[in-house]
Amino acid sequence: MIKGMELDNFLLTSFYIGFGVKVRFPQYAQVKYIDRKLVVGICSTLTALSLDQFIIETDLETDKVKLQLSLPLFEELKATSFDISKRHRSNFIYPMTDTYYLNYPFRGAWDEETDETLDKEVLKSWFQSNHQELEQNKIFTQVITKNRALINDLFQFSLRPDYHIEISEFLDVSFLKQALPLKTPQIIFVDISETKGNSSKDDHDLKNLIGLIAIINNISNYNPILVISNNKSKSEALRKAYNYPNIIVTPEKLNVETFELLATSYSESYSSDDSSPELHYFKIMDERRAVMVDQQILVTSLSEHKVTFISEAELPIYSVLHFLLPFDFYVTIVPDLEQLVQKENVTHYTGVIHGLTESSIQNLRRFINLIYFNPLEEFTPEHIQAILGQKEIKEEIIVDIDTDKESITDEMIEEEEDNWNRTFKRPTLKGKSKL
Repeated sequence: MIKGMELDNFLLTSFYIGFGVKVRFPQYAQVKYIDRKLVVGICSTLTALSLDQFIIETDLETDKVKLQLSLPLFEELKATSFDISKRHRSNFIYPMTDTYYLNYPFRGAWDEETDETLDKEVLKSWFQSNHQELEQNKIFTQVITKNRALINDLFQFSLRPDYHIEISEFLDVSFLKQALPLKTPQIIFVDISETKGNSSKDDHDLKNLIGLIAIINNISNYNPILVISNNKSKSEALRKAYNYPNIIVTPEKLNVETFELLATSYSESYSSDDSSPELHYFKIMDERRAVMVDQQILVTSLSEHKVTFISEAELPIYSVLHFLLPFDFYVTIVPDLEQLVQKENVTHYTGVIHGLTESSIQNLRRFINLIYFNPLEEFTPEHIQAILGQKEIKEEIIVDIDTDKESITDEMIEEEEDNWNRTFKRPTLKGKSKL
């Protein structure tokens, strides 16, 4: 059975991720024991950039001093390795797991001109030419509230390009300890009336502000405005009580009008401050925002539907990888439904293939049939291109699941259900997921 329209692929893949073998997904020819290294791209985002550095969000956690990626902003920027100046185990704006501040490889006055270096004047010229296409100096705000109506209103407000709003339901000091040093919101709104709860976990009243202010004081050159709503105290009284000068207290419950008034007032004063950092942000639909962070893996098996591979770096479930063989496709890491053999210090992953054009599908089928009979010596795009260009194509061996009714039994389905229930508890994946 050959995969049909892209919609068919989408539905089948979605059902396979949700229900596993019970979907009776068609069984395609699978080449096992490939055990060849391949460099793939982890789908990442170029979130912001300035004249000195740029910010990448990705699903790769690394302790290395450099990050390998291509940054195709303009022809002169050919470097593929960038020094990491700061790193955070948290997202900045987009739903990634890690954030990196990277330095441009500027060329010194006496340095030789190479592809791995960049003239700063060229970068300045690019900024001048693209100034109108970039968003500048977003106002970052943190809102802590359980008011669902307010959350919905703030979501609409957050669509404005000059604001970024982070919303959490609880004043979680441990979470803020990780997030605040990276995002440094200029205004933090704490809706006291909506953060109280009955359990000790939800008991977030004014006492929790001590922990929040302690976090703020430990971040150098960071003095956000702290807005406390629905409280009868005077602003000056709480400033003295908590020894923090930037506290504003409002007696009313927090609403979108109060939020907009304070955020807009701050934005106007912030924009007139010449010392403000000059960060530029790509618009969300700008294709230049998409970058691939290189990561080497060991491919263990491949079919038209999925790929299995081993990675030294731990990658969260539902991360997306870009494969270039040289025909390209994308792979989403899914829970391990096959109970793959795991080894120490590495993780064995399953990924579902998607994003293929008709041409890519045909090339992938050709490639699988070729290496099914002729194992590859090396797994590089150049070698694969050469193989595809010179080998004769044997008859496709795509198996229709309906021709092998006994291949799936009720016992197998029950076993698959047990496997599915254990998937998210397996220690090999350390519980790491993007969802």
